[in-house]
Amino acid sequence: MVGRTRQAFTLMEMVAILVIVAMAAGAVTWSLRSAYSASQLRDAAERLAYFDRLARHVASRIDRPVRMVIDLNEQQITCLPVEGDDDTRETPHSQTMQLPRGISIEEVWLTGGRVAFGDVQINCSARGQTPSYALLIEDADGNQHLQIVAGLTGQAVVAKEEWQVDELFAQLSGRSDTD
Repeated sequence: MVGRTRQAFTLMEMVAILVIVAMAAGAVTWSLRSAYSASQLRDAAERLAYFDRLARHVASRIDRPVRMVIDLNEQQITCLPVEGDDDTRETPHSQTMQLPRGISIEEVWLTGGRVAFGDVQINCSARGQTPSYALLIEDADGNQHLQIVAGLTGQAVVAKEEWQVDELFAQLSGRSDTD
């Protein structure tokens, strides 16, 4: 019996292998979760930029101003043609975008300051121009994305820090940090 070879794993060896595999799977899941969260934020930012372009296009196409209403309570954005004297209802040109689950707009920056609740109205001229604005987008894990939209062009850019957005809008409104 001295020369007998082993043909199977012991129970302890199998448990040890299962624990190692479970730990590796957990680490992979955790790393993929953060990548998934970051991609959700980028996707939401792209959808918001697309909606801005859509509102500008609608205004140009119908040759009348539209209003984007960002509802921070319901987490949706609506594009409505500006009501005239004889037009007080939604039209076929109205559009609404619901934000994806787990994504929210926490704040909107305008030249008048920050807004964190209620409705924010951004007017778009018949030429497709809006005032510049910025959005603080957040996911369920607290990861944030700051997106600035240039009023004349509609170009969306990302800011790294809130102070950059504050400084930009202070300059746009003619204020300085010492005011």
